Amino acid sequence: MEQKPNQKKHPSRCTNKSSESRSYRAFSTGLACALVALLSLGMSGVGMLYGQSEGDALFIDSQGRVGIGTPNPGAQLEVSGSTKLNGLVGINRDPINKQHLVIQPAEDHMPLNVTDPNGTKNWLSVLASGNVIMNGGNIGIGTTNPDNKLTITATQQVQETDITQNVANNGLNIEADYAADNHVPGIVWSTNNNNPAKPKAGIWMSEHNTGSRLYVGTSNNYATGITNRAITVKEDGNVGIGTSDPKATLDVKGNALISGTFNGEDPPMKFTVGNPREQTKWLAVEKDIRSHCGDEDGCRIRLLMQHEINDQVRTITEEIYIEQPQISNNKEPGLRGWTRQSGGGDFVWILDWPGHLYNLFYPWSWFWAKNYRHEYAYGTRGPSYTGTDRYKISFMSHPHVTTTVIIYDR
Repeated sequence: MEQKPNQKKHPSRCTNKSSESRSYRAFSTGLACALVALLSLGMSGVGMLYGQSEGDALFIDSQGRVGIGTPNPGAQLEVSGSTKLNGLVGINRDPINKQHLVIQPAEDHMPLNVTDPNGTKNWLSVLASGNVIMNGGNIGIGTTNPDNKLTITATQQVQETDITQNVANNGLNIEADYAADNHVPGIVWSTNNNNPAKPKAGIWMSEHNTGSRLYVGTSNNYATGITNRAITVKEDGNVGIGTSDPKATLDVKGNALISGTFNGEDPPMKFTVGNPREQTKWLAVEKDIRSHCGDEDGCRIRLLMQHEINDQVRTITEEIYIEQPQISNNKEPGLRGWTRQSGGGDFVWILDWPGHLYNLFYPWSWFWAKNYRHEYAYGTRGPSYTGTDRYKISFMSHPHVTTTVIIYDR
């Protein structure tokens, strides 16, 4: 470049050499000198070497790649040695492989370790084996405010099938390659002491050609691990307690103790009509049979009759079905009913129809079931049971007969 008149030419501090040492000036003269040199050599097609020695200098090659501590940078910036950064670091996605951060350590090194400012506590460590360890704090997935060690926040789905038929819509997924009759790892609980390598309880599944099965197990021997399949849910939805092959919706192998109300088929209703010491009066008992006989399966009524005069004993079973309003067109008033006696004999009757009196059954005239109060037992006849009492039945026994009634919900 041509020098203008009267303009002094100052020697560059970046290129001035000492006559005694013949070495480059120290790197501490600043990055500004390196930039000046880069500008002066940028069009020359050669690299720049700046520093005291090749072991600790800054290098910029002809492709614009920067090496610190290495004369042959393999990327836009390559640092050979430790790096300390104060402040934020921005990493933009690589347009070629779409990776933000790639760490490739030696096999026996720890590729990532996040510590406290003093370097005494490991907050987050990524080991060469692939294990990720977090010491202290909570992890949030889908949330910036985790409530416990691991909090996963996911979007609720409107339809159940959005969850049951789409893995992507779920909050947590444990996956493995499919192999028939193999078991997929699940969730287990353990303790830091007392056989810490053995699970003490868990939930896991197995996969088969016919479908999947889910198991819940606990332990009665910590040295062994999980020792039972307390609950099994088969691919057909059957649940087994004490059995891994349930044959019914609920299959229990072993004793069962139920406290409180059992919602399902009601336990049998049992009562006695008659008095062996009173053989001159008609006796009756009123019972509401809706819980046992008012569902779509109807009920079975077992009669055990003892004649107190001649010691005859007779038994008979009555099968009852009552019209279901939810599946009926209800063209006629009341609730139609039907009884079939074991050994033959059918009865048709109607409940909840004011003024209409019926016998539901009366085997050998020893015992009657009526939809009203009979005068033999009550002194007056009727009326029929209606409204909230429409499922009430009057069971009446002959004075010479004592009857045990057992009503089974089918």
